[in-house]
Amino acid sequence: MPTPTHMSGGTATIFFSLLLVLLLASPAYSQQPGAAAPQRAEVIFKEWMERMPTADPADNLRQLDSLYAYLQAQKDTCRMAHALSWRSFIHDNTGKLDSAMQCINDARAMMRGCDSLIYMSIQVNYSGILLTLGEIDKSIAVSSAAIQAWNHSWPYSRSLDGLYTNLAIGYAMNGDLEKAIVTFRE
Repeated sequence: MPTPTHMSGGTATIFFSLLLVLLLASPAYSQQPGAAAPQRAEVIFKEWMERMPTADPADNLRQLDSLYAYLQAQKDTCRMAHALSWRSFIHDNTGKLDSAMQCINDARAMMRGCDSLIYMSIQVNYSGILLTLGEIDKSIAVSSAAIQAWNHSWPYSRSLDGLYTNLAIGYAMNGDLEKAIVTFRE
């Protein structure tokens, strides 16, 4: 079989045109640009639900961008809100507070009608951003309100742990170490 470098001009054009058609028709190219394939998106979402990956923040953001694009194509606003909450966590931990706040505000705006645990995940990351910004009293208020609204018949969620942790950190930052210790133990 001739290689592309040994083909005549017309044969090479036909060869590359056929190759392009085959590539574009393959399933790998049928997704929206940037969107994860459905199975990969489900794996990414499950991994983030079970534990936040510890990979490089840039890798995590690329994964979440891909997941978000897939969820957006599916019009799954509840899981989009959850993905935005996770993005805000990464931005908060890398010092990109404007991006963190934008993600959390977008998540809060789109989560109406979603599962309460998504709301609680958003509140954890919102209270965390507030701690980073030095808005201690506001973080304490957000964490306290979410904990009070928590339904203890819900399945286990790391969000409750995060709310208590943020509340205790807020108390400690305000100088109330006794309250912080009691809250950490809850």
